[in-house]
Formats: sequence, C-alpha cells, structure tokens
Amino acid sequence: MQTSLTTFDGFPRADIDVAQIRTVRARIVRLKNDWKGVMEKVEVAVLEGFATKEMGEEDEEKDAAVVAGRAGGQGHSNGVGTMRAEGSGGRAVAPVIEPPFARVNSVVEGSPAATAGLRAEDRVVKFGNADWQNHERLGKVAREVQTNEGREVVVKVIREGRVVELKLVPRRDWGGRGLLGCHLVPV
Repeated sequence: MQTSLTTFDGFPRADIDVAQIRTVRARIVRLKNDWKGVMEKVEVAVLEGFATKEMGEEDEEKDAAVVAGRAGGQGHSNGVGTMRAEGSGGRAVAPVIEPPFARVNSVVEGSPAATAGLRAEDRVVKFGNADWQNHERLGKVAREVQTNEGREVVVKVIREGRVVELKLVPRRDWGGRGLLGCHLVPV
C-alpha cells in the first residue's frame, strides 16, 4: 500500500501494473471505510441491546413459538435472513438490506420478467452476481443476462418495504424484444 508507483524521476514503474495496483488500493480503502461504518453500527446495536430491559417470559415464549413454527415449515420468508443474538436475550436482529441499484420501469406481460414475478417499480438489490457495488451502470446486469440465457438467475428486489427473491430465466423465445421483457433504469 505504501510502495511508490513511480520511478525516482517521476515515470510509472515498468515492473508493475500501475493501473491495477491503483484500482486495488482504491478498493481496499473503500472496504476499510465500509468496515468502519459497519463496526460503528454494530457497536451502537450492541449497546442498545444491553441497555434495554430483559424480555419478559411472555415475550420469550412468543418468540420461541414463532421460531418453532418456522422450523416446522410454517410461516413465510421474505428472502432476508435474520440473526438471533444469544447475548441479548435471543431477540431477532433487523436484517441488513443492501441499497438498490436499479428500478424496474416497466414489465411486458408474458415476458420472462413477468413470469418470474417482477413488477414495475420494484427496486433491484441483487441481479445474479451484480449488486450496488459492482453493477457498472447496469453493464454487469447485461452480462449476467447474456451469460445465463436459458438458466435461472436469482433476483432480489425491494417491494413495498420487503425484500423479495425471484428466479428469472432470460430467454429469446417469449415473443417480444430482449431476453427479459422489462426495462431497468439505474437509481
């Protein structure tokens, strides 16, 4: 991280890939900043968890019944995992939701997007391997669609405040333009 990228007379060094190193260094700095932000949030959450009173036995019984019901196949999932913090009385911690990077502007009826359950105004959080950090102004989404034609792609969207996980199969033979049948715009 501290090694000079130029020679003593100010020219880029020939023995290393300067552009690649600068990209990696910038990524490391961003990750360190993200980590610091997450650790600050964790610290606040832990302090709040210990500052609140212990849950009453009645609340604990309700939580146990809910957890047992979900373990038995009852209940529903919104596509976001919740963690249970043992040290804070077993309370459910709010799920972490990544920020959306695209919005569904329109969906054509009968298209692969409509078949998967995608709706207009859904906000896309994850599209295959593309997310808010690496979508490259939706360029990575286009590559995901092209490389996964005929194969299932997991798409996570925020709809009415909940995260919904959809399985989308891009294909050409649906009778319309494109592989998806929807229009995405960056947010």
